[in-house]
Amino acid sequence: MYLTTYIPCNPCQDACPKGCISIGANITSLPTVTENPCIIGCGMCVASCSGQAIFLVDEDTGDGYGTVTLPYEFLPIPEKGTKGVALGRDGHEVCEAEVVNVRSASSWKMR
Repeated sequence: MYLTTYIPCNPCQDACPKGCISIGANITSLPTVTENPCIIGCGMCVASCSGQAIFLVDEDTGDGYGTVTLPYEFLPIPEKGTKGVALGRDGHEVCEAEVVNVRSASSWKMR
């Protein structure tokens, strides 16, 4: 069993250029996303997230694969091509994984 930690945080809400993300009245709530008018994949919410609370999923990138874009705040930064095992929030193995891209927060602003 795992517990979700709710921390006071809202940078993803402030970073969204279309205002699609809402934290609500309780600053410790998990973010909710309104799909319209979200610019799918702009990534500003992920780039601003220091709590690993928000991520983007593209379920079909071809050949039965998908991608997950997530904030990463540990060192060393993984290199493109690094392979490993993806874990769910509960720590259990989900699938084999490969790092297909690494971006800094500043590179997201240039998209």
